[in-house]
Amino acid sequence: MEQQTLSANNNTLASSRGFLDMLLSVKGRVMLLCIIPILAVLYLGTQAALNELKLVRDSNRVIQALEIAPLISSVVHGLQNERGRSAGYLGKSQAAFADSLRNSRPQTDNSISELKNKLTKLKQANIEISFLGRLNSTISKLDQLGSMRERVNSRSVKSAEMAGFYTSMINDFIKIIDEAAGYAATVDLLKSSIAYVAIIDAIESSGLERAQGAQGFGNGAFTETTLEKFISFGAKSDQSIKYFLIYANNEEKQLYSQLITNNSATNISAFRQKAYAQPFGGSLIGTSGIDWFEAITARISALTELEKLLAYELVSEANADAKAAMAGLWTIITINLIILLVTISLALVIIRSITGPIGKLQTTMNKLANGEFDLEVPGIDKSDELGDMSRAVEVFKQSGIDRQRLESESEKEQLLRAERQQQIDDLISSFRDSVGQALEAVANNA
Repeated sequence: MEQQTLSANNNTLASSRGFLDMLLSVKGRVMLLCIIPILAVLYLGTQAALNELKLVRDSNRVIQALEIAPLISSVVHGLQNERGRSAGYLGKSQAAFADSLRNSRPQTDNSISELKNKLTKLKQANIEISFLGRLNSTISKLDQLGSMRERVNSRSVKSAEMAGFYTSMINDFIKIIDEAAGYAATVDLLKSSIAYVAIIDAIESSGLERAQGAQGFGNGAFTETTLEKFISFGAKSDQSIKYFLIYANNEEKQLYSQLITNNSATNISAFRQKAYAQPFGGSLIGTSGIDWFEAITARISALTELEKLLAYELVSEANADAKAAMAGLWTIITINLIILLVTISLALVIIRSITGPIGKLQTTMNKLANGEFDLEVPGIDKSDELGDMSRAVEVFKQSGIDRQRLESESEKEQLLRAERQQQIDDLISSFRDSVGQALEAVANNA
């Protein structure tokens, strides 16, 4: 067991050393150098893609928020309509408003039901929008709507209390619409959202003006408090319209002009002038609560129609922004992939352009070291540092060739010297033999 553990440790150590040696090699160092720009490209590309992804998600949330806004507005309009007709019903024109009040309530209930269904779908889809909690809380207040309606039917509630009940809920809904419009992710969409909210504020102020006018004109005279509120709400409505015209685009302004000009809503000016003149001795003779209600309702209907068109345009623009954001995301991903592939390709080319010639030089030098001089040194004609290295190796090769030639010449001289020596030795031996034979012959003759 200990031997197996020791063997495994040795293998791990050998692998670590091999990896370290690879990193310390020229190829490893060049690879490390090329990895840095690749990582930088990956980081920058990822950040850009994440930013676009966030824009896509934000655009989708804008769409969800703006799709809720018209449904909330529909509930607001229903409550505003009920409030105005309830004010007329609680005044001296009870009979004139009884049928219209009764008929308006189912419309409000339908709007509330559609809004609740939308919220249920959002909950099932796990859509997260910050104001959904407050919206559910505001909707829960509608549970008291039935009790207020019964009190209005029995005329057991004062007009001010009734108006306060409706206005409180309407204001809560309008704040949520304002927040929904604030989800706009682009400048143009934000301007359109501000114009949209301004129209909603104008409708609410007109609705409050309608309720006060229904009391004043219905009773045949305005009280000081009622007239003060009537004037205030009319001024707020006009101010909201001015605010709308500041932020609306040319198409929206033209649409507003057509709807208002072609509608009897412009007739409310005559009613306002009579009401404003009352403190100075003016008379309301010839005007009734129901006439006023129909005139101001026509204007509110025109503004409501404009609001619906603005809401449609907002959702359409938000969808266009979402599609553009998604297209931008895919464009960035594609560009990042292209840049990454190009960077990796360039890195591989650079690595091979350096390590390839160095590897060939290494092979050449190994052969030269083994005495193989009959070869060609690669890269001599290059003008870069690798060319300088190749030319240095060529010098080394020529030196080896010269050394080999000198050694060969030295061996030849030694062989010649040895042959000469052998010839001399042979001559001397032959001379010795001749002299010996001559001496021996003399000795024999003597």
